[in-house]
Amino acid sequence: MPDLRERAVALRAAPGGDGRRVPADLPRSDRGPEAAAVSSTHRPVGRALLVVALALYLVLLTWLVVWKLAEPSIGTAADRHLKLIPFVATSTAGASRPIEVIGNVVVFVPFGLLLGLLAPARLRLSAAAMALTSCGFELAQFVLAVGITDTTDVLTNTAGGVLGLAIVRLAALRGRSVRREGGLRPRRPARSAGWSS
Repeated sequence: MPDLRERAVALRAAPGGDGRRVPADLPRSDRGPEAAAVSSTHRPVGRALLVVALALYLVLLTWLVVWKLAEPSIGTAADRHLKLIPFVATSTAGASRPIEVIGNVVVFVPFGLLLGLLAPARLRLSAAAMALTSCGFELAQFVLAVGITDTTDVLTNTAGGVLGLAIVRLAALRGRSVRREGGLRPRRPARSAGWSS
């Protein structure tokens, strides 16, 4: 006995068929328990890869921000500088250069992308985590007396992370909109061989 899908295809191809859209809830014979099991394993594997990517990124980010990709070291008290007023020059440090501001934004964009993919429903928590991470980097520079502890870095790093979160959010909304439009778009009736001239 033919299944419902085969009968629907036969009705559509028949000369007297009205070519109406076949309901989407018809059972599909090409899906079985094996396909469902494979699909269910994709999410844990993808999440594990994101976690590994985040861990590797944080290691590289720590090396970049704290030691500027140089050999890890500890400075002296004379090397310890603190800049509390962002962007402008102070008595201990000069004004923030545009290239530094842009770089501080860019290096945190992947942070926002990864957290946005791992926790798409916790955007505020992710933004707070990135701000605290940047504060931790600046505190580490002050304690280790390497580089300049600058509030500008905290602001620009956080802005870059939020930008990454926004990219993930916009991509998700765009994908949802495309799927919705695709589901509502009417299908063209199939032309039967008996109607062709």
